[in-house]
Amino acid sequence: MIIKKTVEIDISQQYLDKILTMTTSDQLDMFKKMYPDGPKNSQLPVAISQVERTILNLNNRVELLRHVEIKYKKVVLEYKEQLAAKDEELSSTREELKEAQRELALMSSSVDVNQVEVQRKLALLAALEAAGVDNWEGYYLARELL
Repeated sequence: MIIKKTVEIDISQQYLDKILTMTTSDQLDMFKKMYPDGPKNSQLPVAISQVERTILNLNNRVELLRHVEIKYKKVVLEYKEQLAAKDEELSSTREELKEAQRELALMSSSVDVNQVEVQRKLALLAALEAAGVDNWEGYYLARELL
């Protein structure tokens, strides 16, 4: 009976040592504070139970973090897709803007030519008025003034 008890204690101690390797350093430090000289034979079942609960809590946290990571990756993927779509829209808008700028440049040069023509005609009319528009001699004189 004593041999059986000693074997059970040795197995329990080995199991405790093994599961302690699965804990975090903070939890291991806390365990060492609770049992500075290691748990006594009578404390082994309680110590094992405490460590198992700790490991279970860690596993639950890890599982929660896995779910969070999966959600995070999905959100990142969605944002990347949205970013790609917005980038495509922006590229299209840039092309439209370039086209509008080219058209504006063409219209501007056309307006410049028309503006020169209008200014020339206004100058002619001003000269005609100055020379007197009621006679042809004044017209020729106005043309000479230009």
